[in-house]
Amino acid sequence: MTSLTTKIRGKFIRMLPYANVRGVVFFAQRLARKAPTRRRLARFVARFLPAPMSPAKPLTPEAAALHSEGFVMVQGVVTPAMVEQMRTYLSQQLVFPAYFLNPPLVSIDAPELPDSHVLTVTEKAVVSCPHLLDVANDPTILAAIEGIFGCRPTIGFITAWWSVPTPDGKPRHAENFHRDIDDVHFIKLFLYLTDVRPENGPHEYIRGSHNMPQISDGKRHTDAEVLAAFGADRLTSFAGPAGTMFLENTFGLHRGQPVRSGRRLILQIVYSMLPMAYGPAAPYGLDRFAPAHVAVDSYVNRVYVGQA
Repeated sequence: MTSLTTKIRGKFIRMLPYANVRGVVFFAQRLARKAPTRRRLARFVARFLPAPMSPAKPLTPEAAALHSEGFVMVQGVVTPAMVEQMRTYLSQQLVFPAYFLNPPLVSIDAPELPDSHVLTVTEKAVVSCPHLLDVANDPTILAAIEGIFGCRPTIGFITAWWSVPTPDGKPRHAENFHRDIDDVHFIKLFLYLTDVRPENGPHEYIRGSHNMPQISDGKRHTDAEVLAAFGADRLTSFAGPAGTMFLENTFGLHRGQPVRSGRRLILQIVYSMLPMAYGPAAPYGLDRFAPAHVAVDSYVNRVYVGQA
């Protein structure tokens, strides 16, 4: 098979999951690349969605920071014991190199891992992670999201992955600065489940860039391009111990630094306005999830949690 044929086949296979209504909406909203246009589109869509569960005003401190800075650190949601249980569970699950066409399933502790900078935990394993629904449905988090959206959010996508060193140490894919364009409006929750020091590939964000017009072409960009456009003073690096958690508007410029040593395990929950193209085709039964100790709203959880 020629190189060109292989590339065409690869693109076709990657497009198959988007051959549905969610996929059409996903690609349509990606045409809006400028921040003001996306804000107007989001306000329009919010008018047709359920009202927030929490009062719309005043904005919570978390929502206010998200609005102005594009990110906010979140405290008090997880305990060290919860983090340890989540890390232990996810460490025992099989992973796969997401950028491979026919990815093998391997253990993260296998003697030899695929040549990939990220190894993703399978979806079916992630949904059974201890405390997942408690974290995803934490009232402080949902109130912050509703303050930004002006409507009730949907948990559109949940994933967890390991970032690991590569032989050449060069940035790959999302290790280069970029903007996400995943839904009409979306906010991502990041939870470190391992200690993340400078050598472990901390997440980085350009403060305020979610509202700024520079570099809106949807491509990957070098450090030099981004720092020249925004200035080094806007670069924020998220190093911290296991349990570090932050909400972020990843339409802003961001990246995960390449891991130089060790491994980084991260849980990500995406809050969207509409069901996301990346989410499961059908929800799982509630019994698939670890028991929750907070309210689990049927609308917010509709993509992942089926109703009895």
